[in-house]
Amino acid sequence: MQLRQALSDIAEIRQRMDQAENYRGFRSVAIGVSGVFVLLGALVQAQANDTGWLQNTVGNKDGYLRIWLFVALASLIVTAIEMVLRGFVSRKANVWRMHRRLVCLLCPSLIVGAVMTAVICISKEIDDVSTAQYWILPGMWAVVYGLGLVSCCLHLHRSTFWAASYYLIAGGIYFYLNWTTRELAAWHMVAIFGTGQLLLGGLLYWHVERNASG
Repeated sequence: MQLRQALSDIAEIRQRMDQAENYRGFRSVAIGVSGVFVLLGALVQAQANDTGWLQNTVGNKDGYLRIWLFVALASLIVTAIEMVLRGFVSRKANVWRMHRRLVCLLCPSLIVGAVMTAVICISKEIDDVSTAQYWILPGMWAVVYGLGLVSCCLHLHRSTFWAASYYLIAGGIYFYLNWTTRELAAWHMVAIFGTGQLLLGGLLYWHVERNASG
């Protein structure tokens, strides 16, 4: 009887330790705002096509790239501001430590995505035929970001695994469906990143923030 009680107490202590180690620096509002940025980026791309700035996205890939790099940068800035404010407001000593840990886990995948994007852009300057490879960018970004989320799942709520899985699956589906047409349609980014970020924000709110006090 005492052994059973001791095991129960150990399990409860372990559960509380896991909850304490769950990172809560990513908030649903910041993640949701990044999803809204994706929707706005898609509207800008569609409007640019209509007004003639991009005309044909397949033929003006530099304009496409500028739109979505700006969206990615804006999303990173919003998330960084949220993390910094969270660190200053929170009274928990481990918040900054968890910030650093999550940044270290995410940075490798983000760096890989940035380097691969830069390689495609640089190779375009050398050989115009390489512009045809721009079509892989949305799928590559999705897979890279999904892998970054997978590496962070140990320190985030377990439900975020579904968002990471969504990005990996969405990237694979994009490659499978688009390898012949090689289009850079605005709705691709909405389907992948708009839906993915709203899903991640919803999961964070429902499982982490909804019943939390701080």
